[in-house]
Amino acid sequence: MADPGHPMIHVQLEESDFLQGSKLGTRWSVKRWIFVAFIPSVMYLGMGLFLMFSPTAAHRYGSLGLFIMLLVPAGWILGALTRLIYFPYRARKMFRARKQISRPFTLSWGETGLTVDNENGHMLIPWGDFVKWLQDEHVLLLFTSRILYMNIPKRTFASSNQLADFTAHLVKKVNPRPATPAEKPAALDQR
Repeated sequence: MADPGHPMIHVQLEESDFLQGSKLGTRWSVKRWIFVAFIPSVMYLGMGLFLMFSPTAAHRYGSLGLFIMLLVPAGWILGALTRLIYFPYRARKMFRARKQISRPFTLSWGETGLTVDNENGHMLIPWGDFVKWLQDEHVLLLFTSRILYMNIPKRTFASSNQLADFTAHLVKKVNPRPATPAEKPAALDQR
């Protein structure tokens, strides 16, 4: 059971929580957008323009250049449709298919880690096992690897103070940034 005296919340994921967590967990960074979407788009547009207007290639490959240029907006439209229609459909289907996702559990936290209690048992997850965390206005995600995470809806916290206490633990304990030279203790700088 959860340790008495430690803050505790009762969690039961709903479909909307799972969908929101899935969206947040797969959100692309600016760096990824640049390398996966922007640079290839510019390359395809450039190649298409070259094939359409180059004096040496236009007469032979002009229609291929137009086709290549049309691939760019088609790719963006397909990506948007996938993100807006297929992805939510797939997440809802996954939530309904996996009953263990919607089973209730209790979380408590302290200096050593996060304690999870459910009908099957008790587990302490040390803070060091989490590699990162993300949040939006609805959920917190605690990642144990690059793609596996625990979804915690913010609605389950009893108050904004309890949520602030939990996020303070995350800031302090989960993948904290390395100390800058000015923050290192003086004893470490002496040789």
